[in-house]
Amino acid sequence: MIRSLWTGVNGVVGHQTYLDVIGNNVANVNTVGFRKSSPVFSDLLSDLMRGATGPQGNVGGVSPMQVGLGSLVTAIDVSQAAGTLSLTDSPTDIAISGSGFFVVQNEQGQFYTRAGNFVADGEGYLVQSGTGNYLMGTRIGDGSVPGTPGGLEPVKIPVPSETGDSEYTLPPKATGGILYACNLDAGMALGDSHATETTVYDNLGNVHQIRVTWSKATEIAPDGTETWKLNRWTWKAELLDEDPPVEVGAGEIGFSGASDPATGIVAGDIIRDGSEIVTINVPYSPVPDPNNPGQTVTPEAGEITLDFGGGGDPLAGITQFGSSSTTRSVKQDGYPMGYRQGVVVTADGVLNVVYSNNMVKSTYRIPLAFFRNPMGLKSEGDVLFSVTANSGDLNLLFPGAENTGKLMGGALEGSNGDLADSFSDLIISQRSFQANARVITTSDAFLKESIAMKK
Repeated sequence: MIRSLWTGVNGVVGHQTYLDVIGNNVANVNTVGFRKSSPVFSDLLSDLMRGATGPQGNVGGVSPMQVGLGSLVTAIDVSQAAGTLSLTDSPTDIAISGSGFFVVQNEQGQFYTRAGNFVADGEGYLVQSGTGNYLMGTRIGDGSVPGTPGGLEPVKIPVPSETGDSEYTLPPKATGGILYACNLDAGMALGDSHATETTVYDNLGNVHQIRVTWSKATEIAPDGTETWKLNRWTWKAELLDEDPPVEVGAGEIGFSGASDPATGIVAGDIIRDGSEIVTINVPYSPVPDPNNPGQTVTPEAGEITLDFGGGGDPLAGITQFGSSSTTRSVKQDGYPMGYRQGVVVTADGVLNVVYSNNMVKSTYRIPLAFFRNPMGLKSEGDVLFSVTANSGDLNLLFPGAENTGKLMGGALEGSNGDLADSFSDLIISQRSFQANARVITTSDAFLKESIAMKK
């Protein structure tokens, strides 16, 4: 048998594998998170017809004479280049802008994927659509976001629960502190005042109004007339549940009359002698009982800290400058009961639950898996990969750490295959297949002629 016959057979087999790879790339051009593949060809061993000889005397050296035996597919490499990102209507769809893989789990174990098409199942767990593989994350238990991954568990969003232990409902929180940022006009006329009303919440989540009024402090002059007390103001807090309002606190605050560069004090800053932070006791009025129509229930009295000092920032609290009295902002820390309205995934992998009362609660942080050689991962189907001896050890990092890339909620990564490139490869592989097949038919013709010579 002539060598070219087997050489052509090897070429046909190799390019058949090439066609198989291209066909798979084309078939998965719309598969979320799919990684395209490409074959690597290598030549087979050559048949040594004559060995090499070195120069001897007046005769030069002769190179070896060899005939190759065809090609062989020695590897099929998987491209880990990023695919195209596209926005979706689902907030639980997640795309990776950078390298790394999601960690998912099923009954067979832990796997890694770029496909972020996650949906909530009947129990609230985020699973891959169509496969049910659980998305794994690190639980945020005490409200502090972990810095390193650990203790992976299936990510779950709150759903209604008959046992009442679900995070689907966020209980109300009574207001415990109010932070004021205002300016009191240093040139305010005697008898004028500035007032600010604030919405606060009791322990049952009911709404109440507290009004704080600041007035220029006065004193009796030696001649018996009432005059300003220099850089001093009185304040009064009132609960507006009743008519007339109920006074729940009062006091006096002072402001610096001159700047002191050595200490950083600016004229008009509030004096921090303890009077700028006070606690008032608020006896809330009875409210309708939601569980017993026609009856009322009295909320617990509230202890509320009024912070006029801006939380320690000299210019963020109450100031006394020569401009109109105004309230820049008032922040209080209470809220009513809320229900889960949606979820948001941040760029650094934090899953936030958004409630109807505008509160946000962080529940999980989603890590990414990294490998020294991601091309060494083994494809397991369903766009899943598993660790092999050549992929390197698993390394878990949170998005944004050590230039790992970020996550995009409400987006998906498509296949990294390109249809135009695949069709170009298809033409090349088709012609190569034809050429190798022609080598076989030509070799067959040689054999036919050789047999005919005997006749």
